[in-house]
Amino acid sequence: MATLHVSKQAAPLHLFAASHPENGSTEPAHADYIDGLRKRSYELLHKFRTTWNESEYQEWCAIQRLLHKSL
Repeated sequence: MATLHVSKQAAPLHLFAASHPENGSTEPAHADYIDGLRKRSYELLHKFRTTWNESEYQEWCAIQRLLHKSL
């Protein structure tokens, strides 16, 4: 699995990725982590309307990939 570089505000991203079934873990993905990812994604998406930051865009892309895999 590729290393994802995310901001400090996206701590749930690491926790979710560590427990994702694709990583060989048998623990279920927690709804709290998914909700946290969705909230952070929403915050970043609205921030992009006024400012552009490449690292935050990359973080948003990583979150979208994780959310897509969790469905």
